Amino acid sequence: MRLAWSGKPFSYEGKRYTHRDLRVTPEVVQPGGPPLWVAATSRAGALRAARFDTNLLPQGPKAAVLDPRKEALAADGRDPGDKRVGIIRGVYMTDGADPADDPAWEAVAAAEKYRRDVYIGIIKAGADRKQTANERAASPRR
Repeated sequence: MRLAWSGKPFSYEGKRYTHRDLRVTPEVVQPGGPPLWVAATSRAGALRAARFDTNLLPQGPKAAVLDPRKEALAADGRDPGDKRVGIIRGVYMTDGADPADDPAWEAVAAAEKYRRDVYIGIIKAGADRKQTANERAASPRR
């Protein structure tokens, strides 16, 4: 994205796509382009955010996401207290009525529960994959 927002032609060769001599127009207004955010549920995601110097949306436990990012920033000589960390928070706005009296509240509450359950599932799946990989690594080879 940063190459695309540089205002200059660029090439990209990745795992799935290769592009040559692209130039994105119109050019971005903000120098360097808009801020980039990485949502991370694991240590690997947190380290990716630090490596690419992006903002972080932590979606996992502090020890798995915030602490590794802070350590990586400090090890690289950058401010480990960098506050470019966001939070996703569900908010329901009303005209001041009690949510219990609002007929839309039930649907909003169900949608928010679904969103939370999706994130919990993603975090659990990542932990399960890591545990399985660790078990494979620890088992003797035949």
